[in-house]
Amino acid sequence: MYSRVVRNVGVREKWVNLKHQIRKSSAFVPKDFQDTRSICFESNRLSGYSLIGGSKFSYIYQKHTRPMATYKGKLNYKLITTNEKEEVVEFLKKNFYADEPITRYIDVLGNPNSVKSLSQFSTKSLGQNISLLTRSETGELVGICLNSIKAKDDPEDEPITDPIFGKIAKLLGFAYEESKVFEKFPDIDRVLSVDIISVDREFQGHGIAKILMDKTRDLAREKGIKMIRVDCTSYFSARASEKLGMECVYELKYADYKEDGVQVFNPEPPHTGLKVYVQRLD
Repeated sequence: MYSRVVRNVGVREKWVNLKHQIRKSSAFVPKDFQDTRSICFESNRLSGYSLIGGSKFSYIYQKHTRPMATYKGKLNYKLITTNEKEEVVEFLKKNFYADEPITRYIDVLGNPNSVKSLSQFSTKSLGQNISLLTRSETGELVGICLNSIKAKDDPEDEPITDPIFGKIAKLLGFAYEESKVFEKFPDIDRVLSVDIISVDREFQGHGIAKILMDKTRDLAREKGIKMIRVDCTSYFSARASEKLGMECVYELKYADYKEDGVQVFNPEPPHTGLKVYVQRLD
């Protein structure tokens, strides 16, 4: 995983109905995922998370693949500047959009307008100067960590009009509202949301995602932020978050998320739901 809640046209009205539908289901009670295989973090392995960022919510995804630690050179880490936005967008198209479970399920890549909307939304928070990237010795972009700062009193977002990307926005907006992080932790007024971590397939197996996550924590501490948040849309990223010692504060099964009685997302197993994790920072 978006970072600021999307409360746009048609979303708010459906949340009430969605809440009633989901709360009626006994399956809504959070359950731990069964650990059936080893895991690693985001967009492909323990070398890469992926979340989408840009509004008041976020989601993390991870694909499980075998390590490919063949690169022997030096890796450089730095803050992302707004001048690098287009390069980041191309990186997302190559390494994230085709693999993230719910994005793949609704075929975002098959609609150029949806890709454009998603890319604009994902990079919306670059101006906060809180996102990171990794480059090889030759300057090639090999990893990104898109972060955003969310505050308890953030204003509403502008409406999302794209019908395909809008489905994701509604899901994540609903999860953001229902997770009630600021209500559960009243001493917290800001969180740093890890919106997307993604690592190039050719550079996985070097612990890039873990380093990006460590540096993100450091950035949060420097800015006086006492909590980080990730919204996991895949089985693997949820397990990875647990192994990192994060606390699950909300779970939404895809089977329970419906509009007009119809399930909206049904990605391939083992991706069965969305989980929200938080971690306090010392």
